[in-house]
Amino acid sequence: MLRLILADPMAVRPSAEIARAFHAAVADLVVAIATRVDSAPVVVSGGVFQIALLMEMLAERLGDRRWFNRSVPPNDGGLSLGQAALA
Repeated sequence: MLRLILADPMAVRPSAEIARAFHAAVADLVVAIATRVDSAPVVVSGGVFQIALLMEMLAERLGDRRWFNRSVPPNDGGLSLGQAALA
């Protein structure tokens, strides 16, 4: 994927298209993994899952199977809360 991303600008592909294709590839990967676990919920969290475009793509493809943070931030704030809870 990295080789393709680096080659795209040389082919005069707009950077917005390159970025969208990257996010679509990440969404495709998540969905491909999710299909291996039947209809179990797919929990997504962490910094990359704060990207609205990626979350929209996953919502379209996974529907209610997509579980994500709502009350607690999915980044270091949530990690800190988890560490505090364990302490």
